[in-house]
Amino acid sequence: MLNYILNSTMFKTWISPYTIIAVSYITNLFIGYKQYESNALIEFNHLYRANEFIHYTSNYVNYFFRIVNAERYDYKIQPADESWFDYILYYKDENNTYPLREKYQTVPFFYKRIDFENFIFVNLNIYKTWEQIELNNVRSLFLLKCREKYICKLNPKEFSNSNIDVKPVSNPFLEIIYKNLHDDTSHEVDIPKSYFYDNNDILSCTFLKRYFEYKVNANNFHFSHNYVLIVTNFNMEEEIITNSQYIHLGNNHYSIENI
Repeated sequence: MLNYILNSTMFKTWISPYTIIAVSYITNLFIGYKQYESNALIEFNHLYRANEFIHYTSNYVNYFFRIVNAERYDYKIQPADESWFDYILYYKDENNTYPLREKYQTVPFFYKRIDFENFIFVNLNIYKTWEQIELNNVRSLFLLKCREKYICKLNPKEFSNSNIDVKPVSNPFLEIIYKNLHDDTSHEVDIPKSYFYDNNDILSCTFLKRYFEYKVNANNFHFSHNYVLIVTNFNMEEEIITNSQYIHLGNNHYSIENI
């Protein structure tokens, strides 16, 4: 009976004009909303870059909501500032535990991009004189958050030569699984796309330790440096990465490197 009604000439004659009008109205409404949203976002981004008060107010409002959530679920959060340097050490201390130590340096607001770039360049140059730590119980990572992107290196001299205009690369992995060999548990690793930039060093032991400390984890989660990563790429190939290896990202390729 329902099929008869839907296929009847009378029904089609009655419903078609109203359907077309409704669909057209909803479509125009949606397009108008998306255009308004896009224009508002462009205008806000302009003010965020040009106005110091709006820049810092936006940062700290966002930081407030992040810190409330972090206190609730017991995880770390990054600084309120949009850009910063982070020097990270992961090592074995006198209590036979492996803490993560971080030293942040924030990047202040600049009206002109050239001043922003000069500040980054001067501070990157400091690392030219640093030597990479080569101790079994100490691992390091050098991280720069440059607006919307992350630049991460294991070697300080390579970090000092970082290009802040580096190009993004595609995520080559379908799945990344962290397997704790102490308790035989497995946990998915979901890296934000803001880390996928050419020449980045990701998925080292220090990188993973920091990754898990800055996210919500299961109540029984415990990070152990005794682990393997099981990565599946887009060729459906599984590869194993140990705690003495990491991924080096390239343009349309990646490589597994030894630390």
